Amino acid sequence: HCSIMLCLKKHRSLSSQSSFSIGNNNTSTHITNISPSGIELDEQYKTVYGRKDKKTKRIIKIKDNTILKVSSLGKLLLKIFSHISCSHFVSRLLQAQNSLVLVTCLHLLYLVTPYDLISHVKPNTSTYVSVYNNMGENELQTARILGINERVMTLLMKGLNIKSVPERVLHRFYLTLMLYDLWNQKSLWDVADKFEVPRGFVQTLMTSAATFSTCVLRFCEEIKDFWAFKELLVNFSQQLSHCCTAELLPLMDLPAVKRGRARQLYKAGYKSLLHIANANPLEIVNSIDHMPKKVATQIVAAAKLMLKQKADNLREEAEEVLEGLNI
Repeated sequence: HCSIMLCLKKHRSLSSQSSFSIGNNNTSTHITNISPSGIELDEQYKTVYGRKDKKTKRIIKIKDNTILKVSSLGKLLLKIFSHISCSHFVSRLLQAQNSLVLVTCLHLLYLVTPYDLISHVKPNTSTYVSVYNNMGENELQTARILGINERVMTLLMKGLNIKSVPERVLHRFYLTLMLYDLWNQKSLWDVADKFEVPRGFVQTLMTSAATFSTCVLRFCEEIKDFWAFKELLVNFSQQLSHCCTAELLPLMDLPAVKRGRARQLYKAGYKSLLHIANANPLEIVNSIDHMPKKVATQIVAAAKLMLKQKADNLREEAEEVLEGLNI
């Protein structure tokens, strides 16, 4: 965690939790208020502390009976940094923080493209160049921010050494382009054929990206300097796991409703759980091709049940608020 602070020190001061907690006699606490100047602990824990010596280094003293435990943040960092250095990960976020392109979701997809799959696929040069040449101006903005431009594509096509962009950035952006097609409702089969990779790899990429997106979100929640990413990445993981637009997500909570069926329901006018709960199953059958009456009945019943549960939860929350106000 100290390496995270070293990366951020040149930009701004930072306080956060440590990756470790210290416990003694079945109790534990987090190391708090870590800053470039040192470590502070609650005073009740005398076995571990930080101080400056004459060389201005930090010293942590641990007794034989001191228990060190990996905190939830520490476990998260281990998962993130198992395939990438802390400094590289943080520097990518800092770079994006200063020049994030939000005219499309391509830049955000790049930030959550998993590092552990970079070595699993070698970009097809002709495919890479073709996809790049067909990108719109909005997508090209993201590519240029990453250092990928026409000159890089020319060198790539000629098989020459590219010094301006690290190889892992090129390979990772290639994976991002696959995710971008999935995000834009292309099927696994179409993406696999386009990039000449197995369908299983595309499925793994989509699943891994959704998982990594959750890890990045949790990381940004813990580090206050990255508050903007926390707001941008909320629900991003769920959308990635299904590769659908946000408005389809509530419909996909229904039984037997996947991306294709959710899109059919949405286009037919059933745009929310309330619309479906108030619908007649026969109307749904007549509106959507190949929809069995039994499935339509199950969907309507499930929508009613889900709305009832939400209403009950809201009613309980309202009662708790009213009790707290002594009304």
